[in-house]
Amino acid sequence: MFNEMQAKWDEEHRRAEEAERELAEVKATLQSHDERFASYDQLFALVHLVWPAHLLFLLSHLSLLFLGHL
Repeated sequence: MFNEMQAKWDEEHRRAEEAERELAEVKATLQSHDERFASYDQLFALVHLVWPAHLLFLLSHLSLLFLGHL
């Protein structure tokens, strides 16, 4: 009787440890994804800030080229 109880306890303990390891892996994966998406957000914010300046630069040069051909 005691051996059966001990075996059940050991099995439950093993399952709990395995679940804790899996949870730690999921948390690490989520943290990695959070960091990656944060860097993407920073990149998109930078592009959003810089893109209009490049567009104005390009348009001004194109207008100068166009005016030069008149």
